[in-house]
Amino acid sequence: MARSHFKRVEKIYVDAKSRDRSVEIAKRRGCHICSITSGFISPSMGRYLGLQAAKGEVLLFLDSDMELYPDWFERSKEAFNLHKTIIGERDEWIYLLGKVVKKINGIKKINAVMPVKGLGAVKLSGQIRSIGGFLMTHRSFFNEETFNPWIVDEEEADLYARNKDLHRIWAVPEKAYIHHNRQYFYKKFIRVFMLYSNIGYLQSLYNAISRGYLVNYISLQRKYLQSIIAGILLYTGLYFSSQLLLVFWLALCFIDLGFYFTGVIRNSVILPYKLLGLLVFLIVPHRTSVNENGKTFILKYPGLLPS
Repeated sequence: MARSHFKRVEKIYVDAKSRDRSVEIAKRRGCHICSITSGFISPSMGRYLGLQAAKGEVLLFLDSDMELYPDWFERSKEAFNLHKTIIGERDEWIYLLGKVVKKINGIKKINAVMPVKGLGAVKLSGQIRSIGGFLMTHRSFFNEETFNPWIVDEEEADLYARNKDLHRIWAVPEKAYIHHNRQYFYKKFIRVFMLYSNIGYLQSLYNAISRGYLVNYISLQRKYLQSIIAGILLYTGLYFSSQLLLVFWLALCFIDLGFYFTGVIRNSVILPYKLLGLLVFLIVPHRTSVNENGKTFILKYPGLLPS
């Protein structure tokens, strides 16, 4: 489907120690293979490696659980030519025991709508605050900044916060992909207790303060800032036995009732544990071993410990 719109197409597959036949299938389909064989793994590491391997000017990022609609390139062509960096709507398919139990159509990420030339009177595109695993962009988007390979999660928002003063991302009201959601509740529950899981927003906050893009971070990460403030109120209230602070904590948790409140409650409760995870991650050195088409190289994060 891409070959009818571009003269040359390359497919890059980044494998994160998979145990199935993913690498074999990717090779059979002519993909350039980057395999993480050991060490630190994150979605951002995968995007970073894929970007380094890519030779083209137009870049499309897809997660492994996303299925691109075949006519996306045709429907998004005019919007992409205008904006250069876009995302689309998604359909969400939720699985249970290997079967689809629910389909949610047309999930949008448009905050503010603006007309797009060439898309017709009823077609709108909106500038967005954040991005997800799907992104179609031009290489110039990464001229100054690229994905931080050592961010555990929330790497897209971290990238956009660093790039926001130079680039904008636009949401096009066209379906781009199906997200095959196989994230079972028990796996999400277990991840909460993993030291490094869900610390990406804290890593990004640390980087935003140290590198000077805090204003952009605040504009993009409202729900996580809300969680941090709520966590401070919760534990300060418990320490000083202050009912007023606990009331403020509850109010802050439920200010977006039906939207972010469950995540704010969870993140505020586990905030001390995640701060510990952030501290350990920053201090301890990390490394990732990568095999790219038979050649091995190593990426290193030095940590804050003196060598």
